[in-house]
Amino acid sequence: MKNYLKNPSLLFLFITLLGCSQPDSPLVVLPVASAPCVTTNTAFQQLYNPLNTTAFPESQAGYASYITHEYTFNSATAATICSVGYQSQPTLETLNYQIEIFDTVSNAVVSTLTATFSATATSYRALSTPLLLVANRSYKIRRISPATSASPNGAGRCVSNTISGSGNVSFPKTSGNLTITGSNFYSNGVSGGANSGLAYIDIVFE
Repeated sequence: MKNYLKNPSLLFLFITLLGCSQPDSPLVVLPVASAPCVTTNTAFQQLYNPLNTTAFPESQAGYASYITHEYTFNSATAATICSVGYQSQPTLETLNYQIEIFDTVSNAVVSTLTATFSATATSYRALSTPLLLVANRSYKIRRISPATSASPNGAGRCVSNTISGSGNVSFPKTSGNLTITGSNFYSNGVSGGANSGLAYIDIVFE
């Protein structure tokens, strides 16, 4: 130290080196805000609502004989589903519906949701993990009723054509990036209404 005191330049260098040897300040990582999950005016609502007409009004008793209601869809761009909206039958409001999203290419269920839904209005439940869709890949979304017997508790909101099949529900139908390519209603694997109606199962994109 005596040599440093005799030479001011060496003393300055010594102090500078000591300062440089101090540990860096800890790095603060700020959380990344997630995209909002907005349930108003969704792409599905924009597609579905115009189908609810005087000639072919929505029915809450439609396809009451079928436990499973589903439709096939794709997105023109990569998109993330954050929640699903549904309205239960009054007698089933305290029971869990099963929602499944199925990748028709890999032939696998890629997301599931087990939840109760309001019987008086559409209510929304978040997916435990938001699901990223591959652009232009085919998926199905289905709701499985908790009813032990299909009729009448298999019912759910839907728009449908007449028995003859004529009407305003035909596929494909597109709203924005969302295209619905087909639908089905069935119980125990037996189809009862392929492409003759559309169930109200609202998918919400971030």
